[in-house]
Order: sequence, then C-alpha cells, then structure tokens
Amino acid sequence: MKILIIIHSLTTGGAERQAVQDANLLSAAGNEIILCFGVDGPLKNQLAPGVHCVDLQTRSQFKAVVAIVRIIRNKSIELVLSHMFWANKVATVACYLTREKNIVFEHGLGLWRKWHHLLLVRLIAKQASRVITCSEASRKNRIQREKIPAKKVVVIPNSYHALSEAWGNGADQENREAKPFTIGFAGRFNKVKQLHLLVDVALILKKSTNDFQFTLLGDGNEKPLIENMVERKGLSEHFTFPGYVSNPASYLKKMNCFVLPSKREDFSLALLEASFCGLPSIAFDVGGNKEIILNGVSGWIVEPFRVDTMAEKILWLKNNPEGVALMKTEAMQRAGRLFSQEQRSMNLANLISETFCRAEA
Repeated sequence: MKILIIIHSLTTGGAERQAVQDANLLSAAGNEIILCFGVDGPLKNQLAPGVHCVDLQTRSQFKAVVAIVRIIRNKSIELVLSHMFWANKVATVACYLTREKNIVFEHGLGLWRKWHHLLLVRLIAKQASRVITCSEASRKNRIQREKIPAKKVVVIPNSYHALSEAWGNGADQENREAKPFTIGFAGRFNKVKQLHLLVDVALILKKSTNDFQFTLLGDGNEKPLIENMVERKGLSEHFTFPGYVSNPASYLKKMNCFVLPSKREDFSLALLEASFCGLPSIAFDVGGNKEIILNGVSGWIVEPFRVDTMAEKILWLKNNPEGVALMKTEAMQRAGRLFSQEQRSMNLANLISETFCRAEA
C-alpha cells in the first residue's frame, strides 16, 4: 500500500519521534511510505532507508496543501496519516480535495485550544476516517471537550523500540548502584515540563543527602533559565545538562530513577523509554502518566506539583535497593507487554484494515 505520512517538523519531540517510528514500522511491513515535513531536523537521520522523504520547504499551510495534493495524485497515494495540529489541518484539506482517505493522530491533550481551534478540530474529525489518541485520558478529552463522536476516536498507545542493550550488562548495573544516585529527565525544556520544580526537589533532597545528581537530557528555550536557576541556588554540583542526545537509552541505563514534573502530558514517550530501560519513574498525576506507571509497583504517581512528595519518593528509592530491583523488573515487563513496537505495528495494521473495510461497507 502507498501511504503518505505528514508531520510539521523533524525536530526533537515525542510526537515527531512517534511519526518517524510509524514510518519505519509501516515500511518494514511492506508498505511504500512517503514522509512529508515542513521543517527539517535531526530525526530525519532515524528514518529507515526504505522511507522516501519529501521536504515541503514551507511553513505556509496553503503551499503545503498544494504540494500534498500533487504528491497524492502523482504517487497514487492510497492513505494519508497526519500527526499533530498543523499536519492534520493541511492533510484534511488535501484529502478533501482529492477524496482520499485519511487518519489523524492527536498528540497532547489539546487543553490550549480556544473555541475557534475546537471548531476546526471538529471539522478535521468529520473529514477523517479515524482520530487516533495516545491515551484514554486524551480520548476522553476529545469526546467530552471537543465533541468528537466516540466511535471515531481510537486509542493506540505510543511505542518504543526495546533495544536488547537497553538494560545493559553487569557493568551498567554497577554504574546504576555507584554514587552519586542519579535522577534523570529527557525531553524538551519548555514551560509545560516545569523543570524549575526539579530545582525545588533538589533543595529538599539536599537537606537529607549530598549523594545525588540530576541528569537532564534535552534542549529548548527554557534550558538557559534552568541552568541559571541551578547556579543561583548553589546546586551546580548536583545537575548536569548533556543536551539533546540521539540515543537516550545510553544515558538512561546508567540512571537510578526517572522524573517527569510536567503539568500536562498525553502519553510521554520519554516516560515509556525510561520504563523500557528499567527505571522506576515518578510523575505527576496528569494525562496518561498513570497508564504507563503502575502506582507503587513500577514507580509512583504523585499529586500534581507536590515537590515534597516527589523528593520523598526519590529518597525512598535511594534507601531501598531491594524494592527498587522489583520496580525495575516490573517497569520493563509492563512496557514490553503493553507498549512494544510489535504491538504498535499490529495496532496500525488493524487500524488500516478496519479503515478500508468501513469504506467498502
């Protein structure tokens, strides 16, 4: 089957990474995949050799629609998959003009959307064959807040390719247990992630121990602010900022736990990646976090913005190695059982099959 995948950019981000993974999965399944993007980025290097890339070379929605219509017609595209709001808009118009079937993927809870965005989202959903969300929390929001018919909204969780080396060898295990106790984060440095709260957590930890270090992977507009805050609070020895890394697993497997202080999340790919690498995780009770973390078993779900509770759980992990070992095992097994790429590939295949069966009915 000839499938066109549309994403606004190939810069770093969970939604962008999932779009790239889907392109690779569908290509491996024998489909002919074309991936269109408006903004180039490092994720382009992660595409499989069989995926054909098309740089739209524009951020203009009108020009993007024209280019996509041409691709659909010239390449005899049979199905269009689009990820995120910009791509969903241009894909919807292009598919309406060409009478092509399309499936839209929503990433994020969409709580920022105002009335005119909600109206547009409903029009997009009306045109689409299916609306795919990453979590039950997001599905509920689409139905209740955005008034999308329940029968159109399907949950397909994100996935992560579980590398055989993700857990690591004995030396890696020694690194986990060696000092200092390492607390990790991976993602964009933006206001939604609330990384300033980790500075507050560090100040609480410092009252009990100096044997800890935060390793914050990623980049973004907020990074200089966080680095300055760490320096002002006298915490420089407890924080490292490696920046964006193409293979976070190489860092994650050397950490002791993972934290996610976001005020909003749909279905965090970083949290999922940490689970695959055997990390107990601590995250606020927002969005789909509790669909990844089994509270008290593979990590903890904490009341939003309670930095004291987050610090308390980190100290528990530091002081209870036997309990941590059980959590590590549960995190890995749960991730592999529910969120593997094999499961994602099956879900996508079933989705495509059902889409065409419904169209023929």
